[in-house]
Amino acid sequence: MKRGPAAAPETSIDHHRACVLWAMVAFVVPTMGRFVFTPVLPLMQADGGLTLVDAGWLAAANHLGYLVGALTGTRLALDERTSLRLGMTGVALTVLAMAVSGPFALWFALRLAAGIAAAWAFIHISAWGLRHAMAANRPQWGGWIFMGSGISLIASGLICTAWIAASGGAAGAWLLNGTFLALITAALWPRAGEPGRMATSTATRRVVVRDRGIGRLVVAYGLGGFGYVTAATFLPVLAKAVLGAGLGYTLFWPLFGVAALSTLFIASPLGLRIGDARTFRYSLAIMAFGNAAMAWLSDAWALALGTVAIGGTFMVLSLLGLRDARRRVPPEAATTLIGRMTIAWAIGQCVGPVVSAYLAGADGRFTGALALAAVALAAASVITPPDVDPKG
Repeated sequence: MKRGPAAAPETSIDHHRACVLWAMVAFVVPTMGRFVFTPVLPLMQADGGLTLVDAGWLAAANHLGYLVGALTGTRLALDERTSLRLGMTGVALTVLAMAVSGPFALWFALRLAAGIAAAWAFIHISAWGLRHAMAANRPQWGGWIFMGSGISLIASGLICTAWIAASGGAAGAWLLNGTFLALITAALWPRAGEPGRMATSTATRRVVVRDRGIGRLVVAYGLGGFGYVTAATFLPVLAKAVLGAGLGYTLFWPLFGVAALSTLFIASPLGLRIGDARTFRYSLAIMAFGNAAMAWLSDAWALALGTVAIGGTFMVLSLLGLRDARRRVPPEAATTLIGRMTIAWAIGQCVGPVVSAYLAGADGRFTGALALAAVALAAASVITPPDVDPKG
């Protein structure tokens, strides 16, 4: 009896799971490329006399680059694997290059380029991992990918803590972190992304949606970007001002990462249970409280409380804010709305470091900057619209 051609074997769930886990590892690269500046900053101040204002401009350069990368990442005429490799390699190389002692303009250009490369990597890593999570009918696996962000914060903090304990300088810290990213990139080189799969342009036609809450959500989201970034940029500097020059201040950045990682297990199911907008609103209030605690209380316990409150909510805001946005509009308008929110967040985090640096004060406690962030976040919590479902 003659048999027909054999059917192509279906991709196994184990393969999908492996891709999601590799995406989680890959996610370390763009996140660490963006935020490694924070634990290295005190060393740059000690070695080269980098001022807080200069540090604010370097942080803003990276966030500006991230915005540019987000706007261009899907418009490159490259397939997913090539784009992902290009982004990860760019992040590793720009971090390594920060070890070079040069003019401020060079560092500014490097941090700008690192932001662009990080956005390219972020876009394609997210698409790759989420696609396999959905193909396996396991949408909850999407949260695994973002765990890479928390891992990167913890890793960069511990690397810098160990290097400071060994009396190392800023150049060595950049080299160590860059080498770590280069090793991850090399390990993922044969696995990351899919060759031949082209990115879809994010451009969509404008759709008029009559939801009065959308404008408020966009503004609240942008204020969230402004509110978290003072701590995310200057936390070790602030901790050093409070605790002194021992090693204790170096542990606050890993604590920030632990808080960010742990909340991923709580926020998503909580949003599904009580409403994403309501959980988003509560998260803004908690972040406002954390900024206020660090602004007006100078004890170590208050600093730790603020670190957990801000670190534990800044990733939650992105997760729930974007998920709520998608629910408010028809599918054909979702990309446009998310684009508006991403721009609002990027503007907030570009402005934040510069404003914070100018408001830092001679003692380096950032009282004015943290107080301003707390007020902005409280306002964002108030204007956040109710949920579109009955849970709101």
